[in-house]
Amino acid sequence: MATPENLPEELSQGLFIATTPSPVRGGRVWRGGSDAQNAGRAGAILPQRIFLSVPKTTGLKPMAKFVLKVNGAAHEVEADPATPLIYVLRGKLGLTGPKIGCAKEQCGACTVLVDGEATQCCVRSVAEFEGADIRTIEGLAEDETGKAVQEAFVALNAAQCGYCTPGLVTTATALLKRNARPDRAEIKQALETNLCRCGSHSRVLAAIERAAGRTPCRITHRCRRRPRSTTGSGWRNRAVSPSPMARSISASTSRPPSP
Repeated sequence: MATPENLPEELSQGLFIATTPSPVRGGRVWRGGSDAQNAGRAGAILPQRIFLSVPKTTGLKPMAKFVLKVNGAAHEVEADPATPLIYVLRGKLGLTGPKIGCAKEQCGACTVLVDGEATQCCVRSVAEFEGADIRTIEGLAEDETGKAVQEAFVALNAAQCGYCTPGLVTTATALLKRNARPDRAEIKQALETNLCRCGSHSRVLAAIERAAGRTPCRITHRCRRRPRSTTGSGWRNRAVSPSPMARSISASTSRPPSP
């Protein structure tokens, strides 16, 4: 058995505790406590200490240089080839518009445009994007469609906490570039990859309709329709509901006067 005294120099010394079986008393596993405490418990079995050989780390992973075209400009970055693109955009290029939400490509907060298509970038490695045309929300203001979507979001207050907004704006921009006048069903289908935890779905849908040149449904405190379902990401069955400010105004005007 390897011990701290006879481990080769290229291996680090790692002490691991292996318990077989686990210290048990009356069917319960003891968790925590020193060896002396465990030894004093009836039926306890002391762990056996064994030394295992663990390869010594020789340094950081090998880095590589990549040339990324982001928002119309070429950037040379040095990174581990397996690093997800989102970390390079935020950490090395300072583009913090794309957000890290789930880190599993399931919430859409990290969405960017890649060759005009809405693409989530929290899992795919930076090496996959070399040579592609990447555009983050910071660069959408220079695009006519992206600017129209941003202005519509601002005009209709289509954000609440704002964390998911960059992904929503980017996804909506990609939609309007391939379909200039989508109907509401097509908008909902495009947004199925984006989650909004705050519930601003109604205003988001209305903002995209406005950017597409359609007349959005008015959002007022008199609108009492509610979503029929909140399953999935909430877009498909989302009806127009009043904004938090409108609900507050409605509640304050409906209270009986104080004596």
